[in-house]
Order: sequence, then C-alpha cells, then structure tokens
Amino acid sequence: MQINLAAAENMTANELFSAIQLLDNSHLGEVLPILLNKIDDIIAENHELKKELEDKSVLKDMADEVDDLRDRLDQISRLADY
Repeated sequence: MQINLAAAENMTANELFSAIQLLDNSHLGEVLPILLNKIDDIIAENHELKKELEDKSVLKDMADEVDDLRDRLDQISRLADY
C-alpha cells in the first residue's frame, strides 16, 4: 500500500498513524517525517495551551485577590461608619 504524500499532509496525526500501520516497510521512510512533523505541531500546540491555562490561572488568582481586597475595604468602610 502507498500513501499519497500530498494527502498525508492533510491527514490528522491519528489518520496518518492508522494509514502507516497498513504500509509496507518500503514506504515508511516517506511518510514518517510527515507524522513526526504533525507530532511536533501537536506538542507545540499543547505547550501553547498549557501556557494559556497557566496565564488564566494567574489572572483568576489575581481576580480572587482583588475580590478579597474589595471585601476587606467594605468591612473597613462599615466599621468606619460606626
């Protein structure tokens, strides 16, 4: 079995991996670099998503701190009114 290299470029990593399992060894050298590039892309995307989640976590922590400060200011304001 052979895989059209242009079609392989448009396959997802899972589709490509499934197709590779059907190949005979003589064609693996042509397709494996494409799969490796797709895996590298997935790793890079996961790294970016992890960074975004970390940034959102930091922002959430900061928002929680602001809410706590607001609550404390409200308490101080109420005490000052007495």
